[in-house]
Amino acid sequence: MRIKISKKAIFSLLLLALGGALGGFINGLLGAGGGIVIVLALSAALPDDEESRQSLYANALCVMLPLSLLTLSTYAIGGNIPDGFLGADYALLLLGAAIGGLLGAIITDKLSSRALKKIFAVLTVLAGVLMVI
Repeated sequence: MRIKISKKAIFSLLLLALGGALGGFINGLLGAGGGIVIVLALSAALPDDEESRQSLYANALCVMLPLSLLTLSTYAIGGNIPDGFLGADYALLLLGAAIGGLLGAIITDKLSSRALKKIFAVLTVLAGVLMVI
């Protein structure tokens, strides 16, 4: 029995591999930002149905968590972690981020994929503008 793989499936796999490589590169280079590329790659590769779009951001997080841990480890080995990294300021930031992440994950299930795409686009543009000015 011969398995036939469509051109679209091959394109999706190549897009995912390229998106992963580019997202990893940007994350390693800047310490963040690779998630934007990962979301874009997943958005282009996943089927265009509501269920796939809703799980898009969860799938991106499944890729970004190990990628971020790898980047952090590489930074630590290179001596690029600031003194006092585990201080109270960072603990407060982590606590706030954990609470915000929990609330965001709960709200994600209640929003349409269209609304999530708009929120993502606005935040991406805002972040870009703020980085430039």
